[in-house]
Amino acid sequence: MKRIVLAIALICHSAFAFDLGIFKLSPEFGGVISYDKVEGEEDTSEPKVTFSNVDHLSYGAYARVWLGIAGFVVAPQVKWTYLKTAYEGGGTTTEKSGLNNFQYGAVIGYDIPLIGLTPYVGASYSNFKGKIGGASLDDTYAVNFGVKWQIPFLQVLTLGFDGSWQKTKAQHSAGDITLDMLSLGATIGIEF
Repeated sequence: MKRIVLAIALICHSAFAFDLGIFKLSPEFGGVISYDKVEGEEDTSEPKVTFSNVDHLSYGAYARVWLGIAGFVVAPQVKWTYLKTAYEGGGTTTEKSGLNNFQYGAVIGYDIPLIGLTPYVGASYSNFKGKIGGASLDDTYAVNFGVKWQIPFLQVLTLGFDGSWQKTKAQHSAGDITLDMLSLGATIGIEF
């Protein structure tokens, strides 16, 4: 009798371990370490003065709730990243300053059956706290993209790649600066 109960439990667990088109509700949260590239140029000066960040490493955290049916998923998300760097431009370097970026949005993707891989794309509203060389940044929208891998034998653990691209303006006394911001990061998370 114990063998029959054990066999039924294993069969049921296996059925739920694979994506068989069943509704999915799965919260995920984790951390990210990213390479960030921030480049920009002044809008008003001639010749154009360009700016770029000196340090490229940032860190942060994220939380998502994956909802889906038949492999197609959507996930409302919240992301936070922190970049402490100085910026070079116009022959000068600013003092190091911290920049917090909060993103609120959603991604859509597809759970590839059997291997636990989920590529995704999405968009977020992006809010900045902090300054770049004394200039405050305007809020904007970010394009999000990446892939999440749910480790088959440790299904609670996820590894992934997460990226975002956004374009914003920095309000500076010398003039507006248009900035391109690209972030490419590695994630580790817990999904249950």
